[in-house]
Amino acid sequence: MSSPRRRLPANRFALLAAAAGILIALSGCTDSGTGDGATGPTGGASQTSTGAPTGSATPAPTATPASYAPLPRMDFDCTDIAWDPALSSILEKKVAPAQPAGTWLAATAEIPDSYVVQTLGGLVCEWSNGQPRASVTGSTPDYVGAQVSILPESEAQWAEYATTYGFTGNEYSGCTVDEIRSCQAEQLVNGFWVQVDVGGLAASGAGSEAAALTTITPFVDAVVASVESSTSPGPRWTPPAGTIGLPADPATQCEQFIPHAALQGALAATVDLAVTRPAGGYSQKAAAEDQLFTAPCLWLLPNADVMVGDLAWLPGGEWAARDAITLATLPSEPEEIAVDGLQEGESAWIRCTVGDSDCFLDLVVGGNWVQVRVLQDATAAAGAITADHRAGAVAVAAQVIANLRAA
Repeated sequence: MSSPRRRLPANRFALLAAAAGILIALSGCTDSGTGDGATGPTGGASQTSTGAPTGSATPAPTATPASYAPLPRMDFDCTDIAWDPALSSILEKKVAPAQPAGTWLAATAEIPDSYVVQTLGGLVCEWSNGQPRASVTGSTPDYVGAQVSILPESEAQWAEYATTYGFTGNEYSGCTVDEIRSCQAEQLVNGFWVQVDVGGLAASGAGSEAAALTTITPFVDAVVASVESSTSPGPRWTPPAGTIGLPADPATQCEQFIPHAALQGALAATVDLAVTRPAGGYSQKAAAEDQLFTAPCLWLLPNADVMVGDLAWLPGGEWAARDAITLATLPSEPEEIAVDGLQEGESAWIRCTVGDSDCFLDLVVGGNWVQVRVLQDATAAAGAITADHRAGAVAVAAQVIANLRAA
C-alpha cells in the first residue's frame, strides 16, 4: 500500500481517471426496498477467546426489524426517481435496481460509503448491471449504471468542497469520455448534497464532454426535482438504546480507541508508527464523515507516506455490519472468530488474503461497527511490523474492545 486514503470525490472528472486509467466512482446506494440480498442484524454468539474460528467460515445472520436501521430523512425513495426510460436510453447496456453495498463489496473490503450516508438519513440508490464499483478503487470497465447519493444538511460541507476545488455556486459537474464514458454531477439543493454518477454511457451520446453532460441532464434533473419537492429533512436517526458511545473528539479519537503504546505492542512494531487522518481533497463521503466524526485513523510508517493499517468505524452500525457480512467476499469469505472482550450478541469476522498479508477484521461491539485493517507492504515486510497480520488485527481489536468498555 503506497499512500493513505485521500478524501477525494468520486470522479474528480478526468483528472484522476486519466492518471489511474480508471474512473474513480461513488459507492452505490440503496433504500429499504430496492436492494437484493440485504439482511439486518440480530446479534451473534458470545465470543470470549483470542482469534480461533468459532464455526462456519461464512456466517448466516438473519433479518432484523426494518426499524433497526436508519431510514431516509426525505419524503421520497429510490422508487420515486424516474430511471426508465431516462437511464435505459443513455446507457450502453440494460440496468436494473441494484444494492450499492453489494457492488462496493465486490470491489473492496472497506466500509461502504453508502452505509455512512445512510446513517445520516441520506438516500443512496443504484441502477446498474451489478459489476464491481467503489470510490476507493474505481469501477471496472464492464460497469454500466447510475448511482445517486443524497446527503441531508450539508451546506457547511458543500462550502468546504467549493473552497477545496475553487468553484462558486451550487453546481459542479464534469465528464470523461475515455473508454468508460462517465459523468459526475453534484448540486446543493435545499441543503441536500446531491451526487449523481453515471458510468457506461452509450457511445452515441458521449462523443465529447459537453455531449455527455447533455446526455445525463434529464436523469440529473429528475433526481433534483425529487429533492426540490421534498420537505425539510426529518430528525436524525439515533442508535438503539444500549449502544455504546464511540469517541467523538477528532483531536483524541485515535488514542481513545487504542493508545499508541498499545498499538505498537499489538502489531509488534519495530518503528514508531505515525497516526494520522485522511488528507487531500474533499468529497461527499468526507462530508458525511465530518458530520459523524468518523474520519478513520491511519497508521503510517514514520517519515513515509506508507500505510500499514487503519481503524474505521460506524456509530450504531451493527445493522450495516451484519448486512455487509452477508455480501462480503474480499479479500476472502468472512470467517467468524472469537476476540477477547466480546459479549453475548456481539460478533467478529476476519477476511484475509492468502498468506494473511492483508487482513480486515470487522467487529460488532456495543451496537457499533468497528473495522481493523492490517496491510502488507515492502517496507513492513522488511521488519517494521513483525506481528503476523491476522494475529495483529485480533490483538488490536481486543485492545479497542477493552478501551470502549472502560470509557
